[in-house]
Amino acid sequence: IKAAAQGLAEAQFRLGGLYNRGLGVGQNYKIAAVWYIKAADQGLAEAQYQLGNLYAEGHGVDQDIKQAKRYYIQAANQGCEKAQVKLKRLRKYCSNNRYCTIL
Repeated sequence: IKAAAQGLAEAQFRLGGLYNRGLGVGQNYKIAAVWYIKAADQGLAEAQYQLGNLYAEGHGVDQDIKQAKRYYIQAANQGCEKAQVKLKRLRKYCSNNRYCTIL
């Protein structure tokens, strides 16, 4: 907690993960999102990916597929393969859905 509060991105990401999964703390997606945002803003790809997941699912934040895509792109541009897979799925979904306007 101390390292996360001091601004270390990896610690912020790990703390977000504890809240995201409820490991050792009560599960709280909103608090997870706060810590993921701090780490993502420092360029940590895994935090960007996890934040994209929260936005895609609407866990702890308002569901926003455009925001999810934004974070997936940031992570994918750093080589995060899981984010690249999510982007491919979004593209496939939107290519088959005339109501999809995110791409």
